Amino acid sequence: MNANFPAQAPKKILVADDNPDMIETVFQYFSDAPQSYELLNACNGAIAYQIAHEELPDLIIMDWEM
Repeated sequence: MNANFPAQAPKKILVADDNPDMIETVFQYFSDAPQSYELLNACNGAIAYQIAHEELPDLIIMDWEM
């Protein structure tokens, strides 16, 4: 049986960190994953809050001490 399912949008991941190298590392990790993700980034808490509110990411990875 062949069922036609609508294509799912890629999961959104917000990476919030004040260290650009860490953001790059996390982006590289998810870029190499077999499935695709929409990757968002923020360099401080205020921007992370704004992006999270507007984009409603499925996952937020953030620096605890930022």
